[in-house]
Amino acid sequence: MGLVCLVVSARAVYRQQRRHLDGGQGFQHGGAHGSRRQGGVGVRQEDRIGIGSGPTLRACGYTPAPQDGRFREPTDVAFDSAGNIYVTDGYINSRVAKYDYNGDWVKSWGEPGTNPGQFRLPHSIAIDKDDNVYVGDRSNARIQVFDTDGNYLREFRVAIPVRPGSTAVNGSTPTDLTEISANGAPNSLCIPPGSDVIFVGDTTFPGRIIKATLQGEVLGVIGNSGRNLGEFSGAHGLACPSEEVLYVAETSNSRAQKLILE
Repeated sequence: MGLVCLVVSARAVYRQQRRHLDGGQGFQHGGAHGSRRQGGVGVRQEDRIGIGSGPTLRACGYTPAPQDGRFREPTDVAFDSAGNIYVTDGYINSRVAKYDYNGDWVKSWGEPGTNPGQFRLPHSIAIDKDDNVYVGDRSNARIQVFDTDGNYLREFRVAIPVRPGSTAVNGSTPTDLTEISANGAPNSLCIPPGSDVIFVGDTTFPGRIIKATLQGEVLGVIGNSGRNLGEFSGAHGLACPSEEVLYVAETSNSRAQKLILE
């Protein structure tokens, strides 16, 4: 277990706050996709052991270690050719869990961090025709590749400059659109059956969908940040029955789009 403490000046009331590993950047309110405040660490309501109000508010609690067969805010699921099940147990546990065809626990791998095999919010997962497991390590802005036993194979990034004139649907637009360090953070992944390409749903801004090879070479960009058809904001879910058909579920725009690609 890890001890989690917070001290906040001024009066405050906390509800459903939780420790959030999306870059370790702060509080998360109202569920998995609420607004973020910089500079702190949240504590889940059920984990805290003390709370008060006044000039200084202090709350301390223990965050339990990950447990086999249990999740804390999982984010995605995928299946290999043998029917084994892989779950990105993302927001809290920062790991990948594996179950067999019958739904029995097999193992897990990963922990919070930036090194190979570690994660900062594994938010998406996909498996190719050779049973390589691709994990969208969102807050590390990379895609890590493993075998079915969780052995690290390689990683790649798909960050590319944003189209000039792009504007954010929500929040402020970065002033330097050529700066790519925050781009390519994978919200969602999809590999068409038998294909050698992968579709990557970018974060709320730039909001694009990136098409790349399974080695990470960017082949093209689909759409841009916006609310119109063919534009995206928060592509949190992708389905790709073929390389020519793509379904996109957007959180920020509260809709799903079907794309016919040429």
